[in-house]
Amino acid sequence: MVDLNADGLLDLAVVNRRAPLEVWQNFNADTGHWLSIDVHQDEANTQAVGAWIEVDDGASVQAREVTVGGGHAGGVAGPQHFGLGDVETVRVRVRWPHADWSDWREVAVDQVLNLTR
Repeated sequence: MVDLNADGLLDLAVVNRRAPLEVWQNFNADTGHWLSIDVHQDEANTQAVGAWIEVDDGASVQAREVTVGGGHAGGVAGPQHFGLGDVETVRVRVRWPHADWSDWREVAVDQVLNLTR
């Protein structure tokens, strides 16, 4: 699952052995606000695998680890997607691999946010 057209809705690409690729676009309306966060660093681990991202909406904190893989013969590579409901701004911080947490940063929702170490 990944937001292929940056509209905030997670789409789906399905690859089955000996079958054509299937791409399913999500057309749901009124799903609430969202934020996708794409992390990068200049070191060998350019996609910052092992980083932790926290998104604080004022009522709760969502935490996500940047990983590669995710299931049998499957995986996810791309921005981390956070569903946020009705909030319009959130605070974000990153714990980069082998480093401390970054400072909290307030950002607007409904965007793809690129963060570089």
